[in-house]
Amino acid sequence: MNLQKMSLHADLVKIPTVKNAIASIRSCGSFRNISITMSDDLWKVYADDDGNFVFNDFVLGEVQLAPTPVSSDSTKLDSMVSCLEQIAAPKQESIKEILRHLLIEKFTSKNKNVESGLKKSRFILN
Repeated sequence: MNLQKMSLHADLVKIPTVKNAIASIRSCGSFRNISITMSDDLWKVYADDDGNFVFNDFVLGEVQLAPTPVSSDSTKLDSMVSCLEQIAAPKQESIKEILRHLLIEKFTSKNKNVESGLKKSRFILN
């Protein structure tokens, strides 16, 4: 029985804290732990007479969340920045290297197809 659909919890979704938590969740399967003060109306919907949390006569179980390992974000960020710098850095080629790529073979009777000769020696300049 899937009771996690937001459409089933219209009263809960109206609370500003819950709205903000929902807006901050971007990917499927993500979660946020928040604390809210339940009004009497919400308490009637989500709790029984004994104080147990229920929804539509279904007792809600407590979810045990395993702590997620915390990694150093600055280390990851530094490695990503250095990787991007290497990729984005423009290559400085000497004029000699550029000219070596631009030279076209001499047209002789052996290579009669000029078009294929030009295709072989094309060079793209940025």
